[in-house]
Amino acid sequence: MPTVVFESVSTTVSFEGVEEKAPKTEAEWEAVGNSAAALVESANLMTVGNRAIDADWTKISQALADAGIVALKAIEAKNAEALLASGEAINESCNACHRKYLRS
Repeated sequence: MPTVVFESVSTTVSFEGVEEKAPKTEAEWEAVGNSAAALVESANLMTVGNRAIDADWTKISQALADAGIVALKAIEAKNAEALLASGEAINESCNACHRKYLRS
């Protein structure tokens, strides 16, 4: 899910020039939107029932949901720049969780 969102917008600079990548068609925007929506729902599911193991888990899960909502708003507006910017908060919430709750 995060990979689809992260990889949907990029700028690549090489000897051949600058390549801008962003969703262009309705289908591409929809695919990215579906992934962002799944990301938000995953964050919500992480706190259902007794899954919230402590306050930090809940806080980090909420940060992921909030970041996903920002991405969804960018997608709804078809704003590639805002979608790219939303990736930082998504990445930080994922990293915060993985740092604290590293699986062995």
